[in-house]
Amino acid sequence: MKAWHMIFLAAGMLAACHSSEPSITANADEDYAVSLNVAKSKIEVQSILIADSAAAAVATDSAGAVFHSGNTAPAFLANRQLIRTAHIQMECNDFAAFGARVHQMVKANDGWIDAEQETQSDYNRQNVLQVKVPVARFDALMAGLVGLDGKLMEKKVESEDVTNAIVDTRGRIEAKKIIRARYLELLKQANKMEDILQVQAEINSITEDMESAAYNVQHMQAQAAYSTIYFTYAQPLENAGSTQAPGFFGRLWDAIKTGGAGIQNLVIIGAAVWPLWLGIAIVAIWWKRRRSLTRPALAKSGTA
Repeated sequence: MKAWHMIFLAAGMLAACHSSEPSITANADEDYAVSLNVAKSKIEVQSILIADSAAAAVATDSAGAVFHSGNTAPAFLANRQLIRTAHIQMECNDFAAFGARVHQMVKANDGWIDAEQETQSDYNRQNVLQVKVPVARFDALMAGLVGLDGKLMEKKVESEDVTNAIVDTRGRIEAKKIIRARYLELLKQANKMEDILQVQAEINSITEDMESAAYNVQHMQAQAAYSTIYFTYAQPLENAGSTQAPGFFGRLWDAIKTGGAGIQNLVIIGAAVWPLWLGIAIVAIWWKRRRSLTRPALAKSGTA
């Protein structure tokens, strides 16, 4: 009897083990989904901490509170990234000669004319230049232009410091690189299509943000590498404002010329409305024929 009891007990335990295997397999996917969500949550929290730490480090360095060994300022503090823009307006006596000297001076300082617009009015002849020059030659070119033989009318210099923005953006790019690497590791562990697509979407979004940030850094660096000078020079015309009011005969002659022009305008207007004249002629002919037909009838009625 004991042997049969042992056989039945062993068979029951074996059946219980086989019946519990599907539940274990079914719970595996649920456990992976939970672990996947937990991992993504950890990555999101870590991304916030990394980004905040990068921004805090940049802010600390920008304030000058943290220094390297030897109590010296960081390298980027000694080499600021400045977008410099200047506006200069001058008046000259010889337009052509002055313009030639300006072009020579720009070329001598490794710059170039990015845009040029020349205009002339009744009062002056003017040229507006948009000059690009390496930031290292900005001050030299400014001094040379202002020192030209002419009258300085306006000078304005503006600077925008983009050093902190560049360093901050670079720090966030590095932080996003770390986050993307962690998402790539998470992508290797995903085995369901839904999870793969979700993680891949996060990777694509981070990659787009990194590319946009890298473009912004390049754009700011390009603006800081070459300064812009808006240079305007003008020559007053000699006959501007020198005309005097005409006398009696001059005004009479002007009136005659004006009257002749008025008659010409009337003739042109009259020719333009020829359909009206044609209509008037047709009505006049019809009225004349009608009257010629009615006169004999009126004469007969009066004789009777």
